[in-house]
Amino acid sequence: MLKSLTSCLFILLLTVHTAAANEILTALKINSFLSTIEEVKALSDEMSPEGKKQLTDIQASAMQGNDFTPYRSGVTILKKSYPYDYTKLSDTVGSYGFNSPENWAQTGDDMMAAYVSVKMGDTAQQTMKSMSANMNPEMMAMLPPEAKATIQKTKAMLNTLEKVPAENKKVVAPLMDKIETTMNNVAD
Repeated sequence: MLKSLTSCLFILLLTVHTAAANEILTALKINSFLSTIEEVKALSDEMSPEGKKQLTDIQASAMQGNDFTPYRSGVTILKKSYPYDYTKLSDTVGSYGFNSPENWAQTGDDMMAAYVSVKMGDTAQQTMKSMSANMNPEMMAMLPPEAKATIQKTKAMLNTLEKVPAENKKVVAPLMDKIETTMNNVAD
């Protein structure tokens, strides 16, 4: 399951275009975020099937669009379309020190971007960047549309990872196992 989560996160980040403004994370904020995950998962399990599907679709789309904002996009849809669930989320994350669901979601999005950046490592990122930079316009023109899309997504993912603050990677690095374990536990 750990490998599938890691693979899933990597694949999802391949679809990212640019990271939204990152906040500087602290170990306390990350640990607080991770402490909320089981309760937040329980809240999402209580949603109507239509609500869960809409939330899942929006979050997946947020990982394929211009920003890596799956948590923030989910909070936005809750606030707009499911105010009762938004209020329950607000109460839950508020009890862990977050001043709003939006603040909680920002922490989650930034944590996951830093997690993937640390997981990939600088060498892998530089290798991928070098490979994608070597694709000149003539070579790109010969590729099928699916291959072009994959290369563009890879470039976008690399741009996102380059924007992760070094401070966030430093804070996330010693928490990698805890992040993986927590996220795997709710994915089961």
